[in-house]
Amino acid sequence: YVSNRDTTGDWGPAVNLGPVINTRFNEDTPFLSRDGKTLFFSSEGHLNMGGYDILYSSLLSNGEWSVPLNAGYPLNTTDDDLFFMPLNQGHEGYYSKTGTAGYGGNDIYRIEIFSDNHPRKFRVSGTARVDSPDMSPVSKIRISSFNIRNPEEISEDFVNPETGSYELSVNHGDHTLIYETNGREALRKNIHLPMASKSDAFILPPVVLPFTGSEAILESEMKSNIEAYENDTIVIPLKTDPKSLLIAEHWYGDSLLYTGQYNVDDSLFKLKISPHRGGNRLMLTLRNQYGNTAEKEFFITAERKEERIWVKRPEHPEILAEKRTEAVSRMNGTIRELPADLTEGSAEEPDSTPGIVPEGKKSCRFWYLWIIAGAGLVWLILAYRKRKKKDEK
Repeated sequence: YVSNRDTTGDWGPAVNLGPVINTRFNEDTPFLSRDGKTLFFSSEGHLNMGGYDILYSSLLSNGEWSVPLNAGYPLNTTDDDLFFMPLNQGHEGYYSKTGTAGYGGNDIYRIEIFSDNHPRKFRVSGTARVDSPDMSPVSKIRISSFNIRNPEEISEDFVNPETGSYELSVNHGDHTLIYETNGREALRKNIHLPMASKSDAFILPPVVLPFTGSEAILESEMKSNIEAYENDTIVIPLKTDPKSLLIAEHWYGDSLLYTGQYNVDDSLFKLKISPHRGGNRLMLTLRNQYGNTAEKEFFITAERKEERIWVKRPEHPEILAEKRTEAVSRMNGTIRELPADLTEGSAEEPDSTPGIVPEGKKSCRFWYLWIIAGAGLVWLILAYRKRKKKDEK
């Protein structure tokens, strides 16, 4: 029966759920799931394994209950199974049953019900390594599990680099395990995890992957963000795998300027680039001889070079005056200062200061020297004539 409680808190009259739920046998211990859409009860009727069996019915959109389904073994046995109280939307529950493993009479048990909506989880574990010369585990082995019926159901783990072990949490059903190393698929393996398994742990045999070569190396001590000037040549030192192919893409904004391919023969390679003004992006991809790849990216910000024009400034008037005073002093043997306001190119002439000859009178500066020189010449002529007369006598 079902009874509804009104707004005052009083219960209405009980209404029989009808022949879909009730039979001419006994129906007992009804319980509803938390959302009120699944009814669990025990019955001696319906499709029965013996005694009371636990059944469940779903509430339909028209307000009627669906035909009850037997919860099946191991929830039901040939004995009486009663008082199933659902938890977690009916995926778990407590119930009472009689069994030889109990303490006598009816005992209370806790049970979890697995289905596609509530799958059983298994711990799938094992070991994996690469068939390398030193027989050691490889840290970059990845194991992925894909549900064959539902490919979007994925679980993955990486191999422990020290022990070579791994562990996945996988739902019951059929799955494909994929073992990958160095970014390449190496091995596939299918497994079946039965929902009725006695254990939640599933241990796989050891897996040995074929050797695919070492990982690609592409490193640089230069920072990924580089500042430079427009059209300057930048040298980027790279640590690489010998016998590799290096692909360089120079991007300017969203435009690809060029793509270059270089054969790398040594472990050190110097890449040159001339950036444009603004933001430049350099994408590097290296593929070694084993087919493994590595990538690296640089961001280059280039500024425009400043053009510097050197202009000779005119000297300060005071400096020009000092230079003129010094020059005149060397010529006349005296040091006298010119007026501070006398500048180069001025039409003003200095005063007639003793010892300083104006520009227009330089020709008269050494007149007394000419007189002395003339007197000396006359004296020499007279002395020569006097000596000659004396010699004749």
